[in-house]
Amino acid sequence: MTDTSLTLGATGIPKKLHDFGDGTYGDAVYVEGMVANVDLDLEAADLGVAAEAAALGVGVLVQADDGTDRQNVQLDNATGGVKVTGTNLYTEDAAAAADPVGPALILVRQDTLAIGTVTTDGDNIAMRGTNKGQAHVKAVDSDAYLTTIAAAAGPYPVSPVMTAYTPSTTAYVKVTPDASNITMFLRPNVATEALQVASILTHKIADATTIAATVPAVSEAESYALSIELADDFGTHVVSTAYHVNADTALTTTDATSEATLVAEVNAVRAKMLSHLASTTVHGGLADATNLATVTATSDATDAASAITLENVLAGAHAAHLLVTDQNKYLVHAAGVMPMEWRCLGSFFCKTDASGHTFVTQEFRSS
Repeated sequence: MTDTSLTLGATGIPKKLHDFGDGTYGDAVYVEGMVANVDLDLEAADLGVAAEAAALGVGVLVQADDGTDRQNVQLDNATGGVKVTGTNLYTEDAAAAADPVGPALILVRQDTLAIGTVTTDGDNIAMRGTNKGQAHVKAVDSDAYLTTIAAAAGPYPVSPVMTAYTPSTTAYVKVTPDASNITMFLRPNVATEALQVASILTHKIADATTIAATVPAVSEAESYALSIELADDFGTHVVSTAYHVNADTALTTTDATSEATLVAEVNAVRAKMLSHLASTTVHGGLADATNLATVTATSDATDAASAITLENVLAGAHAAHLLVTDQNKYLVHAAGVMPMEWRCLGSFFCKTDASGHTFVTQEFRSS
């Protein structure tokens, strides 16, 4: 370092205060009255400063002053760089601050994205955005830019679906939801009315048809009349959707006028009864097991006597079958009760407590 002299005031007789260094370069401080002469010619060794990468020696203490006290400046032992402690750092899964402070996220404006901004895979790249600060976001290159988020199509109605039912009788009405696995509300239109709900049934309403012929038949004439009417009435019943969810196939016979035609007609009615009473498809999922067992226990007729015996049994099973509806497998919605609500997985049946009463259903998304 070159010699430097600093004079403070007028000249006078100097007085030596202190030596530092090796004393060969005028590196002493003198005071003469109001004058201080400082001659400096310092070397690194004089200050005890070691060259970089040299052996450990006496270092220089660097401090910062914040106006109230002094703080040491921390250096990295490995690199010699100044250590900087980050601020506004947050720990994952820790409670968030009420009013957190942090640096703003900066995007590079790029109105039209290029095919590639950097040339090498693995290079750093800055996030791009619009002139409004909106980040460019895509799932993959083949996708369009994300402008809206649409709800995925699912098994639930997008909005509540309300349906009004206005049956003219007290027959069960089949209710088929617009979607499966939904929450269903069911209520009468008038709070004082009531509803009855069944998940399965045999007939939507009882068939009030009665047999006018003599039952039980005894004579040959009575047996002919009963056989003909039984075939007609049962044949009309099975194809009617007023009673059934689905129409059954028709029953076709030749009217009994002789022993042979009597046997054939009665046996045809028996065969149709066996298939019809067992059907859950024609009925609302519930077969007529009781009357089916009665008919199953019989055998085909082989002559006039066995035909008369058989037709009398069939007439009783036929009359009983016409009156079967829900077989007491139902829920009652009492008058004045809030609407029923349940998770609905499919179709069900509902009927009012009186003719002319109506009801409504409303479907919602299930949670």
